[in-house]
Amino acid sequence: MAIINSWGAKKFILIVLAFQLTMLGLVGLSALGFNIPVLRQVIGFIYLTFIPGLLILRIFRLNKLSIIETLLYSVGLGIACVMFLGFLMNMLYPLIGIPRPISTYPVIATMTVVVLILCAIAHKRWGSRKEPLSQDGLIQRHELLSPPTLFLFLLPILSALGVFLVFLFHNNTVLLLLFSLIAIVPILIVFGKFIPEKLYPLAIMSIGIALLWQCSLLSFDLPDGDILVEYYYQGVVLRNSLWDATVTSNVNAMLSVAMLAPIYSLVLNLNTVWVYKIIYPLLYSLVPLVLFQVYRKQTGDKIAFLGAFFFLSFPEFFSTMPSMPRQIVAELFIALSLLLFVSKEMTSIKRATLLIIFGLAIVVSHYGTSYIYMFYLFIALPLLLLWRSSTVNKAWRNVVTRFGKFRDSVRITRQSPKLVSEPPSPSTLTGTYVMLFIVFCLAFYMYVSSGSPFNTLVRVSDHMYSALSTDFFSLLGREAHVMQALGLAPMRGSEIGWSIARIFQYITQFFIVVGIIKLMFNHRKTKFHLEYVAMIFPSMVLIAMSIILPYFAAAYNMTRIYHLTLLFLAPVCILGGITTFRWLFRVLRLRRPRGGRTSLKLVVVLVLVPYFLFTTGFIFHLTGATPTSASLSYDKADWPFYTKAEIRASDWLLTIPDDKLVYCDSIAKGLMRYHYEVRTGVKSTYFPDDVKNIGNGSYIFLRRWNVIHGEILPRRETGQAFKYTSLDEMGILEGPGRSKIYTNNDAQIWWYRK
Repeated sequence: MAIINSWGAKKFILIVLAFQLTMLGLVGLSALGFNIPVLRQVIGFIYLTFIPGLLILRIFRLNKLSIIETLLYSVGLGIACVMFLGFLMNMLYPLIGIPRPISTYPVIATMTVVVLILCAIAHKRWGSRKEPLSQDGLIQRHELLSPPTLFLFLLPILSALGVFLVFLFHNNTVLLLLFSLIAIVPILIVFGKFIPEKLYPLAIMSIGIALLWQCSLLSFDLPDGDILVEYYYQGVVLRNSLWDATVTSNVNAMLSVAMLAPIYSLVLNLNTVWVYKIIYPLLYSLVPLVLFQVYRKQTGDKIAFLGAFFFLSFPEFFSTMPSMPRQIVAELFIALSLLLFVSKEMTSIKRATLLIIFGLAIVVSHYGTSYIYMFYLFIALPLLLLWRSSTVNKAWRNVVTRFGKFRDSVRITRQSPKLVSEPPSPSTLTGTYVMLFIVFCLAFYMYVSSGSPFNTLVRVSDHMYSALSTDFFSLLGREAHVMQALGLAPMRGSEIGWSIARIFQYITQFFIVVGIIKLMFNHRKTKFHLEYVAMIFPSMVLIAMSIILPYFAAAYNMTRIYHLTLLFLAPVCILGGITTFRWLFRVLRLRRPRGGRTSLKLVVVLVLVPYFLFTTGFIFHLTGATPTSASLSYDKADWPFYTKAEIRASDWLLTIPDDKLVYCDSIAKGLMRYHYEVRTGVKSTYFPDDVKNIGNGSYIFLRRWNVIHGEILPRRETGQAFKYTSLDEMGILEGPGRSKIYTNNDAQIWWYRK
């Protein structure tokens, strides 16, 4: 797609119009009953995701960007365009007599008009100009069939194939091979073997897609969790062809749910389940690619790759984020904003314009992530202003001189002596930008969905403030993951492998602390931008607040907070690892490695690769420990995924003429909620503690795990450990009045009467 941007205006617009006509033709054929498999999905994805953004980049005269940055900015602008355009359609079209604006034909017609208008503006802005595009990252035709390229393309294919083998035949051999191959990639790169630097971006994206798909494609339905809530609200929009912005719900207030998912579903003619399973992971795989670009502008290519690899090795990236579509979109825009902070190739006005667009997109994508980003801006701006102060700079230089041993710089980043003498370039992180973001964020959240997102902020803040006087010194106010990290709560598994995994987690965190100290004392000898460094300090404050303040981490989830901080801290971990090993060489009086290359290899081989193998569950599976990977241990533990047979059983309940209460366990609740409750209006409920409390004439739903293992997972609060109860002990299926009225390979339905 990026190559198109280097063509002249006429050729460029002809290509865009060709996509436009193809899209219209496919929609027309579909209306006549002729659906061409895959083609509409591929063309529709390119049409929505890339075309509007490429046209906007052309209008901004940003065709000199690198191939990768053109790709990334076009995706961000395309997604933002879809969300905001859908919002305007929903607000304005009913006023002019179009009562169902979020339906196929109004969406296609509006997109067609918008694309044509953008084409006209782009042609007027450029005329017949033709300027060459940067060749940075461009893969030549002969390189597409090279062994390294084919090897990297193979990773997502193995992921999709391996997941279906696991789900259908419970065979994880292909996935074990996949994780082994992924673990080899950073070793090959750090030793400079097989994979050339030009393919580092492809390697990052291929690994990201492979890791995401091995979780998102694990079943034919959506897993239990927040994604089911999002699926419900986007389904309401699709059924009504209209978004009701007055419904009181944090999820309903997000355009990433109410607009982006439905429009993708309509244009691609694809069930939203598969939009969430395929399209959103593809979009999220761009986040580590954006981070690679951010890091490489400030470090070497290898450190940038390893920083991005460390980010996607944290399990939150591939195990939780596929179930958080709205946060996926928000993180993409945060990463793109970070790229704008460190990009000096475009003018300040253009950077500021894109930064505002991406900032508004963050707000309408996810309220929780927006509040955290607001926290970052609120702290980073005064830090940046202080850092640019000549008085503060002079005082800091005196501190660095006094502790001269920290000035023993390691040549681990691209150095720029000019940074010391040249005045700093204008920053896009300004008070105006921060105020615009805060005002839009609070205004949007106060007026959409009856102010539900804003009320949530007020309620959580009030709860934490009240807890300061009552639970500040109580361990009960700390989130479970915080307690585990501090060693005050048991890990999920008791085997020695879990203790070793915790050690590797501590090592990476130690590297981060060392890296921050090293960066602070050697900043002027690196290419780290002040805006980026200013974002590192809020990350540490955020982690400290999660540990110190009661209920702070529980309000957002500690693993998600740490995951977000890694957007900024990932490369610092690699730099801290290099520094640590250099210190070890000095303490042990070994021969000092040249240029940090030996230290970098040790970081990868001794820490980063084992860390990856632990976080993906590879080692736990091979050692028979308590599993952490659903894809590797699908039949060895209870996971919040639903089989086709379980879905068929839930659908069978719809055939019952009289709507009755259905009892189920904690994991089956999600299945009942979004396959039974939304269609019948009858609430399902959890199993009661006493079987005598089961209502007369009600139904009992047993999923696969309940049937095979004879146990259920009662309702549990967030952060509590899984604790199962035996069906025999509860006496649910014993005694008079129980009748099995439905059964298949995985599920059973019982009728209970007293």
